Amino acid sequence: MPNLRVKYESLGCWVCGEGNPDGFKVTFSTGDNDSIFFKTRIPSKYQGYDGVVHGGLISALLDEVMANCFFLIGIRCVTTEMHIRFFKPLPVEHEVIVSGKILERMRKMGRAKGWIEDVSGVRYAEGEGSYYFVDNPSTGPAEGLGAGKTK
Repeated sequence: MPNLRVKYESLGCWVCGEGNPDGFKVTFSTGDNDSIFFKTRIPSKYQGYDGVVHGGLISALLDEVMANCFFLIGIRCVTTEMHIRFFKPLPVEHEVIVSGKILERMRKMGRAKGWIEDVSGVRYAEGEGSYYFVDNPSTGPAEGLGAGKTK
């Protein structure tokens, strides 16, 4: 499977940025059924309750993989809405696979799904998100991304 790297002007992204000393520096790979994924081990400094990964970090990892489903096909986007379902506590220092795929692509927006599983297939969380296409030729740069804006 080829590794995919998103190219940004500043490589400071907390999850995938090579230039962020505190980041995860993940590399995306292609998976089955038009999905992408990355593997990571979440250090204990990101725990909420003792020994359990903080839910905010889980949400950030899911947002990252879902948004990058679009970035990796050349569509820059920003998150407009996200819904996360937590199935069971994710232990820190546990290797996980964070996967995502596009569910729907419209003219100005898209929807994606993401999920986190361990190497044995146990699912810890999943989510769906909506993403506004920033550089859509028909809309130009992102304008009017306020609440209530939809398709």
